[in-house]
Amino acid sequence: MPTTTSARGQSASRGAAVRVSLVCWGAPSDTPALLDGAPVQSIHPDLTGQAIGTVSFDLTQAQPLPENAQASYFGLCLAG
Repeated sequence: MPTTTSARGQSASRGAAVRVSLVCWGAPSDTPALLDGAPVQSIHPDLTGQAIGTVSFDLTQAQPLPENAQASYFGLCLAG
């Protein structure tokens, strides 16, 4: 179980989009896990967390809806 996660970092190069995550693992304990320094009830695989006393969803477990199997949408397509 991840116990501490930090997903903030600074880029060493100007203009580079860099995201650095540090994840610390440990045995389950009575101490709440920390996400970016704030206590959370749990940390999901995509490094989002569930705040203590709230309801959240682990979106890495999302599945396609069978009702949408035959539906599609192309969206806006600009051509020059």
